[in-house]
Amino acid sequence: MLNKRAKNKFPAILLSIVLIVIPLVSFAQTSVRYGTDIKKEAPVRYGPKIEKRAAVRYGVDIRAEDIRQVAPGEIVHEKVPSNFEFDFRNYIKLSGYYDDLKHDPDVNPDNILKLEDHGFLGEFNTQFSISYLENYKFKADLSFQCSSGPGKQSDTNTHFITNEFYLDLLVAQLAYLKVGKKRETWGGGWTFNPVDDVMDWKKNPVDPSDIREGKYLAMLEVPVGSSSFSFVYFPDVEFNLEEEEGQSGIPDKMKSDDSSLGVRALFLLWDTDIAFTYNRTDKFPGLEKDYYGLTINRYWGDLGVYVELAGHEGNDLEFVQQNALGKYYFPIGDELKDRINDDDDIYVNFALGVNYSFPDNSKVAMEYFRNDEGYDDDEFDEFYDFLKTDSDLYLATSDTTIKKKILKANQIMGDKIRRNYLSLTFDRPFTFDDFNPHLGTIINLDDGSFLLNGVIDYAVRDDISITLDTKWFIGEDDTEYGMKPDNFKANLKVVYYF
Repeated sequence: MLNKRAKNKFPAILLSIVLIVIPLVSFAQTSVRYGTDIKKEAPVRYGPKIEKRAAVRYGVDIRAEDIRQVAPGEIVHEKVPSNFEFDFRNYIKLSGYYDDLKHDPDVNPDNILKLEDHGFLGEFNTQFSISYLENYKFKADLSFQCSSGPGKQSDTNTHFITNEFYLDLLVAQLAYLKVGKKRETWGGGWTFNPVDDVMDWKKNPVDPSDIREGKYLAMLEVPVGSSSFSFVYFPDVEFNLEEEEGQSGIPDKMKSDDSSLGVRALFLLWDTDIAFTYNRTDKFPGLEKDYYGLTINRYWGDLGVYVELAGHEGNDLEFVQQNALGKYYFPIGDELKDRINDDDDIYVNFALGVNYSFPDNSKVAMEYFRNDEGYDDDEFDEFYDFLKTDSDLYLATSDTTIKKKILKANQIMGDKIRRNYLSLTFDRPFTFDDFNPHLGTIINLDDGSFLLNGVIDYAVRDDISITLDTKWFIGEDDTEYGMKPDNFKANLKVVYYF
């Protein structure tokens, strides 16, 4: 199979149009934020209300009760805290799920993924921050989880998980230093964020609202007028998987051999947020590469538009191969490095998004994502043939080598593996005062398969919410979403905040 493909000129043309047209259009705008740096994060779910949370940095402290959308051009006045503040928030979440599993699908023969058709999860989460003036702050987001299922895969152990814990320091009244484990969202999209992939801050493509663990880092942020510059150091972190199974998120050791450095320059120009991102890292062990990103985010009143582009040399997606005997395998080690090094094409993944907020707080959003390094039709057909062939062999032989290959295929399918996707979402908060519905779909434009997601939150009272989250995976067996190991999944959650 040939891995090299003709260079795609469309992303370069699109980039040129974006860089020329958007600034020209923006010249007509005069509203300026006077140095206030506004960073839009992924929607944060805290209490029964779900809102787009605008996190304003550099000493501005926005409490949970003050969460709101900060509009472009709006000046947010700094709130100077008292000498010492301690903020402590908790929730207890009880959830149960039902999973309509397929019988021996190609990606999960003999249930090698150890999935259950129903189960229970209990979680205690605590989030606290300690701050002294605006100079020093420590934040943490910790969880204790207990899960159980009906079969041999039942896990009744309690796991301690560190989602975030970091120290935030104001250095010489000039820059902010953050050290520890921290979540970051640098992209502007809801479903697709190719720029976040530059820094390897990936979202769950099936559930973008899923809270991610942070990454260990040391980040220096330097504000300069209406701009800011961020420098991020990622240490090489190793976990003791045999003892802790990676559950706690606390590393066994840190090294500097394979550490990486990321940089972002963020500018407010003509009421448009423009950010350039760079990261040099080894997403494959021993193979360092350069990754570049560009984000353009602009609001015209209630209408928001964003563009994200991420580029690098050599295709990072892993391809299945056939040896001389006709057996399928995934290249590893030097063979994998040689395949990537021999590919001198430039791959540019990009996302285009538009959203609109109505007077009743309803919001619609549409996003298109081009995964330039994804499988084309022939490559995906070969991937599907491998799964079908090796799945049948595993059912007949229970060969552990085949099992490892199928598990590797599932790992690859955990991200988007085709080239063209469309996302549509609709939110109408406070329907009938207490209900917050969400509807969304991700459509694979290459094969017609799609994911449907429906969520409804019910605020029983100010400190208790009930959420029903449902997902349907629809498509033929030889399509991306049709290959998923389940047809339907429902999750019912009860959360008490205190």
